[in-house]
Amino acid sequence: MHIRKATENDIDAMVAIIDDSDLGSLYFKHDKGKIERMIRTELAQVSIVIAEDQNKKCVAVLIYKLEGAFGIHPYIHILAVATDSRGKGYGKRLMKYLEEEIVPDYRKIMLLVGTWNTRAKQLYERLGYVSLCEIKGFYTEGMTEVLMVKEGKGKRD
Repeated sequence: MHIRKATENDIDAMVAIIDDSDLGSLYFKHDKGKIERMIRTELAQVSIVIAEDQNKKCVAVLIYKLEGAFGIHPYIHILAVATDSRGKGYGKRLMKYLEEEIVPDYRKIMLLVGTWNTRAKQLYERLGYVSLCEIKGFYTEGMTEVLMVKEGKGKRD
């Protein structure tokens, strides 16, 4: 597995991964144009990392904002893994990469996860994230998100 910053050449693969996920159906309603616009916006901010398999195929994407939570804490916006690559550690490795290589100096790392997404929530809990509260209708009406936080090793707010 290789982890690197995403480039324009990865856009089609990232759109396909997100569109094929529950995030693609529940939040983006399979609107590939909307997914691509979001990716291009984040790519301009240099806030996307991807995981490649042994064949250099993009199999997972992590989109983050360095100061996205309350304007001071890193925020994990999207973590999506290709359907045929789930359960192989790509998501966990991307999360660890973010924590160790991109945001090691921050005191807290935050994310939202849908209450319906028990598999992702369990991954985040295994990685040390704790639930703070539930927020109804944050992204989509009728859905509830769990705000999770992990205490980082750094001192930076």
